[in-house]
Amino acid sequence: MHTPRTDHLLRFDHTAAAAMATTPSSPPSATTMRAVQYDGYGGGAEGLKHVEVPIPVPKKGEVLIKMEAASINPIDWKIQSGILRPFLPWKFPSIPACDLAGEVAAVGGGVSGFELGDKVIAINFPSGGGFAEYAVAQASLTVARPPEVSAAEGACLPLAAVTALQALRAAGAGLDDAPPKNVLVTAASGGVGHFAKRLTSIHDTNHININIATQTTKNTSFSISSLSLFAMAAAADAAPKTMRAVQYDKYGGGAEGLKHVEVPIPSPKEGEVLIKMEAASINPIDWKIQKGMLRLFLPKKFPFIPDKVISMSFPNCGGLAEYAVAPASLTVARPPEVSAAEGASLPAAAGSALQQLKAAGNVLVTAASGGVGHYAVQLAKLAGLHVTATCGARNLAFVRDGLGADEALDYRTPDGAALRSPSGRRYDAVAHCAPPAPWPVFRDALADAGGVVVDLTPGVAATVRSFLHRVTFSKKRLVPLILIPKEEEMEWLVDMAKQGKLKTTIDSKYPLSRAQEAWAKSMEGHATGKIVVEMGGTE
Repeated sequence: MHTPRTDHLLRFDHTAAAAMATTPSSPPSATTMRAVQYDGYGGGAEGLKHVEVPIPVPKKGEVLIKMEAASINPIDWKIQSGILRPFLPWKFPSIPACDLAGEVAAVGGGVSGFELGDKVIAINFPSGGGFAEYAVAQASLTVARPPEVSAAEGACLPLAAVTALQALRAAGAGLDDAPPKNVLVTAASGGVGHFAKRLTSIHDTNHININIATQTTKNTSFSISSLSLFAMAAAADAAPKTMRAVQYDKYGGGAEGLKHVEVPIPSPKEGEVLIKMEAASINPIDWKIQKGMLRLFLPKKFPFIPDKVISMSFPNCGGLAEYAVAPASLTVARPPEVSAAEGASLPAAAGSALQQLKAAGNVLVTAASGGVGHYAVQLAKLAGLHVTATCGARNLAFVRDGLGADEALDYRTPDGAALRSPSGRRYDAVAHCAPPAPWPVFRDALADAGGVVVDLTPGVAATVRSFLHRVTFSKKRLVPLILIPKEEEMEWLVDMAKQGKLKTTIDSKYPLSRAQEAWAKSMEGHATGKIVVEMGGTE
């Protein structure tokens, strides 16, 4: 069985800035933080720069997170490369990484349910900010990280696991009250794929009912006393004003475009919490924003910080810093069972996987060993579906034995390229986490009765084809996935991680000082699971 490497996860080292906070429950005492940023499109890992920038201040509805870990997603370096420039125009400098894991350091106006020092997981997509000692995220996209989930695991959940969950749902993969179907998970050993696989096997039954209920325990929700403006002002006098962060100043530049800076700590606004960051995960959307590929849809202002609570601050990000602000509505408690790195990985990747999957029978997950793919495989199996997965030859055993895929294909073989199931199955749904593929390949692989291909990285051609399928009422359809972070989904994913039913595979961890290396690794592709930046990590 393939054992994923965990020695290169991006970690955040707060020892060099101990004066920034007197106690875990105190707001940052410093005004600047270390960060990694890039100043323009392109440059890859060499475009990332270590800088000292002001600690962000959480605005209304945001939280400031003292980072413990951040995971890298392909979207991170795709943004940097400028691939998404037409959709997400970017401003520089920019601190990448949208998946955040750490502890609440401050909250903005209108935020309740959070206490300083709460372990959380958050997503700040696509703005990022995770490559810093502090990052800001929307409180509405920040959830508690239970003690059962480490910071590294938490940092992997947001983008990849949520993507897997939403992909399974969108594909009709039986996560609701629908008949079980067979599921194919491609790239099932990847970040999203391994989550999708495990999500389909959480329950022994053929389908799963997800019931979200309000929780009141410290591990699943926040309880924070109302603070008067006077009290907040008094605390601010002794609080740090800046933080270390990683940001970029313009589109392009890749990893070399990231700079370590000292910036003001963000102030949470109404509805936000300030999080003292522990970890942030890197998603492909982070570097795609930096590249300018999404500029048309997500114009950016620069400088930009890309990505114990778990929170998602998308598209603003900000996780690559010592503090980050996130919407209180997207910030959830991180239980002790979930590490900061694990929590930082959940919001974007696991969330994308979750939103992909709905009622389906046979499911295919491509790039199943990647960030979103490895979540998608787990989520599909939690629903009791039949999962076929594609991945590289080195990850076949990991996808089958580690994630539980029923079938695994080497995408480089003729059968793998044709998405041909070894058992001869046709697919009811495809969670496509890999680069674009010709539509005829998907069309021939789908069941004759019809099916849906949920595309995580749709281009212009895929978008046009999706429109044509919709207006012609085609039985075989291509559906672009637009990630819509939801607090209840993040809470459910964190709970699954707490129970050990949803596992985060961490490819590598890095301290904030080596954020450029994490960025470059994400852009190279072929990571097994998630890439995480930990704020408290050592060289």
